[in-house]
Amino acid sequence: MSRMVARMAAAVCVAVLGASLAAAQNLVVNADFHGDVSGWTQLSDVTLSWDGSSDYQNQPGSGSAEILNEAAGTANSGAIQCIDGIVGGESYDLSAWLRAPTGQTGEGHATVFVWWYTQPGCSGTMSSGPITPWLYTSDSWVELDGGSGDSPLSVQSALVYLNIYKTSVPGEYRVSYDHVVFERTGLIFADGFEEGDLMAWSVTMP
Repeated sequence: MSRMVARMAAAVCVAVLGASLAAAQNLVVNADFHGDVSGWTQLSDVTLSWDGSSDYQNQPGSGSAEILNEAAGTANSGAIQCIDGIVGGESYDLSAWLRAPTGQTGEGHATVFVWWYTQPGCSGTMSSGPITPWLYTSDSWVELDGGSGDSPLSVQSALVYLNIYKTSVPGEYRVSYDHVVFERTGLIFADGFEEGDLMAWSVTMP
């Protein structure tokens, strides 16, 4: 086999193999809140709404989710999304962008975390999963990285929780959320060959 033919064969092999390899995929529905807050469910004591004036990348028209905690006293609440098809015993990453502006009438802090469930539809036995650091006050968007967490072997679903905790008795406390990422890790990266080349791949010739 000539060197040119060998190279062509290797390139075809890489392309076929690469097409079958899975890249990490964000499992969150409407993670960037492009135009609405569909896919998310608000809990008690809060109001979930779409804010078209604020986006973590300042993209016009994209927007973000805003959660207003207007409880009469202190209250720990937020918005949730259930994700089915979780693979037990695998590692999952969690991260999100949050903003809690100054000058509010109430005080509090916010985070994003995951609960594992042993049954589909976020039912059955519950256990804690990854959690981001707390955000207290920031007029700028801040990325919070919850790191990786291994799902228990019996897990079948996961609940992503946009948490807002109002710690003051008077006033209202609001937090914006954007680009919520919850994805299975440990998968081989594939660029999808959408750039028209194989720059992300290498071939070792004999």
